[in-house]
Amino acid sequence: EQRTQQQQQQQQQQQQQQQQEPQWDPATQTYKDGIVPAHESMSLSLEELLSLNHGKLKIFGYGSLCWHPGSKGVLSLANIAEDEHDHERKDNAVAKRKVTTDPGRAIGYQRCWAQRSADHRGTTEFNGIVCTLLSDEEVWRFHHPRNGDDCGEDMEEMEKMLMQSMRPSMTEGLIYTVDEDLVEHCLAELDFREKGGYARDVIDVIEDETGNIVKALLYRGTPDNPAFWKRVYLDLRLAAAIMAVAIGPSGHNDVYLLNLDKFLSHAAKHSPAVALALEDHAEDDRTGELAKMVKMLQNDYRPIFLFGAGSNEHNQLLLSGHNDECSAVYTSNGKHDVKFTGGYGAKVVDELVEILLVVPRETDGGDAASANGNLEPMSLHAGGGHSAMLTRGGDLYLWGWNQSGQLGRLSNIGSSTSSSTYLNPVQPLSDIKVAFADLGHNHTLVIEKGTGKLFGFGENGRGQVNGCASGESCTNFHMPTVPLGLSDETFVHVAAGLFHSAAITADGLLVTWGCGRFGQCLQPDEDQEVNDSKTSSVGRWKTPDGSKLVQVVCGRRHTA
Repeated sequence: EQRTQQQQQQQQQQQQQQQQEPQWDPATQTYKDGIVPAHESMSLSLEELLSLNHGKLKIFGYGSLCWHPGSKGVLSLANIAEDEHDHERKDNAVAKRKVTTDPGRAIGYQRCWAQRSADHRGTTEFNGIVCTLLSDEEVWRFHHPRNGDDCGEDMEEMEKMLMQSMRPSMTEGLIYTVDEDLVEHCLAELDFREKGGYARDVIDVIEDETGNIVKALLYRGTPDNPAFWKRVYLDLRLAAAIMAVAIGPSGHNDVYLLNLDKFLSHAAKHSPAVALALEDHAEDDRTGELAKMVKMLQNDYRPIFLFGAGSNEHNQLLLSGHNDECSAVYTSNGKHDVKFTGGYGAKVVDELVEILLVVPRETDGGDAASANGNLEPMSLHAGGGHSAMLTRGGDLYLWGWNQSGQLGRLSNIGSSTSSSTYLNPVQPLSDIKVAFADLGHNHTLVIEKGTGKLFGFGENGRGQVNGCASGESCTNFHMPTVPLGLSDETFVHVAAGLFHSAAITADGLLVTWGCGRFGQCLQPDEDQEVNDSKTSSVGRWKTPDGSKLVQVVCGRRHTA
């Protein structure tokens, strides 16, 4: 019986130890029971930190704690007005002065918008984004990952010297000071509040008004925490788009961002020390940039979220701000590399990643419900180096490679407005509402909504756009054009191959044009008339029994 009791006690002790260890729950995307880890680089134990501050707990807040300590709980005591300092709250008999706040700056840390939020500003189905603090070294490592050849002692020493030569970053926030008798309760509340991937750490912070350096506890998510979102860290456009629409149990994601931006602006206006710090440390301006982009996405533009993988050599996956920028190569093991290739930024993605398509909002004065319905995606298309999305309202958005005019415009940039340059919005195909579209290797075909007319644009070297015969002077088209002899026809389906094209008329006939070297096109009509003296490659065919065709597809060198 004694042995049995001892075994039961041991099992209970083991269970209690396991319960106290942080456990990540993938279903809720939080640490179970609000038990968060301590960061491995934590310089002081909690007891040592409290001893330094005479039993009081100093906490550095850099996110929502800057503007919303909570409507209840220990830190909410900092919300009581000055004229209530000497009074006690009926629901909590603790004077306000037990929790105070002072503006301060974290030394050697940067505010980074890279933490998923599934329990506050987003959901498990659609994560929001909140900020975290990364040390200067962590940021450096993130942008300069080592490969197998870069792990020598000389390389480590050189990197250490380089980082030491850099001026440490400064991040503005609030320093909370909590009286000794509230510390345990406060930590329990914060552990639960920050269970979405954050860990405890202790850092140096500067009090703005006094210049004193103090040690403070904070909660931050490092690049190896389970909720760290590498993709949005590298792409502020995507981060802004997510924050513009995400909603969670604690409210709208944009409220979190915009209130923090307001806090920083207010702090700079009312404190010369803060203003100087923010001016000297431009690395903390991401919050302001994101706030501007979120407002633009909510007022002037609309974000559409897609997924894609493969080559992004011509920005056909929208992973580069512009086609001539450097680019990151994402790999399935979560690492990345940055390469400069000259000319087009060569990107390769070997796993599905988020793609952000930014388009203009409806400006025709229609109601919001109608506008949302018209913008609903109907089909996606991929060509040799360009991509497209067609909406139910007939807007065709094209992006990517445009060397031959396959985007239907002269420039591959979708917008000319300077204020929207960073968002890189894509404008719809001009002057044509589209019922159906298909993308070839370097050309595009569309059927106009309402009229059934067929247009093509892009590479025309084999007559795949305008139907000119091989050997003729077949120039490329940057603007939509009607193939030779088809201006009076109406169409219900169209397909684009490598160097040939095909379509189905409203009467159910098959029409082909372009390269027919491998038999992928019909023989040109002998009796057709064209208006510009050019020989046409357009051929027609109907079924022997007179039944109507309804669909056609083109491969590289064949038609079905």
